[in-house]
Amino acid sequence: MNPVSMGLLYLSPNGGEWAINQTAVDTHVRQLSKQLAKTDSILSWIQTWNSCIGLFFSDTFGKPANWFGPNHFDAIIST
Repeated sequence: MNPVSMGLLYLSPNGGEWAINQTAVDTHVRQLSKQLAKTDSILSWIQTWNSCIGLFFSDTFGKPANWFGPNHFDAIIST
């Protein structure tokens, strides 16, 4: 049975808290690194970074909220 997930979050089966799927984050980081390496100027690099990271946290980790559990915000910061 697959865990309940949303973006790069999954509901941990033992604690009932939302956790970050670090393997998926690592995959995303590698993909972003490749995109950044292909840019040909600093402005292009910044545009790529902002378009990916600007939405990355809110779209994949959810906005920090109490209903995600008390460790959610700390997990976002450490990731």
